[in-house]
Amino acid sequence: MVDLGDGRLLFALLCGPDWQRDIFGIVSAVLSYPELKLGGPDDGLMQRMKRANETKPSAKLGRGQYPILVTFTDINEPKSVIEVASNDLAASFGAGYELAEITFQVVDQQTPLTTGIRQRLKWLGPHPETRLDQQVKTLNDRSLARTLFNGCFVSGSAK
Repeated sequence: MVDLGDGRLLFALLCGPDWQRDIFGIVSAVLSYPELKLGGPDDGLMQRMKRANETKPSAKLGRGQYPILVTFTDINEPKSVIEVASNDLAASFGAGYELAEITFQVVDQQTPLTTGIRQRLKWLGPHPETRLDQQVKTLNDRSLARTLFNGCFVSGSAK
């Protein structure tokens, strides 16, 4: 989460309807970046993860690896979630807002990945699988609020 001021909050999701832009897809893609020198094409993901855990690399994400970004028109209403285009923050937040880059960094397990999320999203429950919009309107309802759930915002014991 990034607090942009004036009540504007930007959330980078851990998961979402596009599996290539969830945390696992991003990690898999980034750990293959040649500049990180975590292994060659024949090295498996687990081997690259082990090396990354040892060396704690960081890298600027390519635009294709950006996570899904969202905000809320009403922070107290989970169904008010809207996607934010990474190449056009001004469309969601107004003139002057721009995303220059996102950096991926491997950290120790003790480093909190998310802080302040539960204080901002007071409606987040203890169950990660709870959907933002729990009412089923039709069987094919694929609205953003129906596809996202609590676990997209926090991981494990995140606060």
